[in-house]
Amino acid sequence: MRKSIFTAAVVFLALSFAGCADKPEKKLIGKWGVDVQAALASDKYTKLPDDQKEFAKKMIEEMMAKMTFEFQDGGKVHMEMGDIKDDGEWAVKSAEGDKLTIHTKGGKDNKEEDVVVTFKDGKMTMNMKGEDVVFIRK
Repeated sequence: MRKSIFTAAVVFLALSFAGCADKPEKKLIGKWGVDVQAALASDKYTKLPDDQKEFAKKMIEEMMAKMTFEFQDGGKVHMEMGDIKDDGEWAVKSAEGDKLTIHTKGGKDNKEEDVVVTFKDGKMTMNMKGEDVVFIRK
């Protein structure tokens, strides 16, 4: 009897945790900022002509470093980049392992688009307009 109660409790706990793990959006929830070091190590930056690197580095360190996305439960997202602030909505369109496709809507023009997001080594990579941008938790 004692063994069957213990087994039932273990099964209940396992199912409870499994239910939480099935929600891929939980990986996304939180505040994310651009990984400046990853941007400076990217092919896009390293392959620039030398005369353009200093300007690009300044843009990355002064503008991109200020960009954050805060994904909230309930499908809300808040974006900031310096003085620019914007709110929008998001929803998971599809999930496959560490890869999500999210549908976003927001901005002044209420633009809608699908964004591919991947998670690896505690970082999030968003494919934004054909370019990968790496984010770290803030």
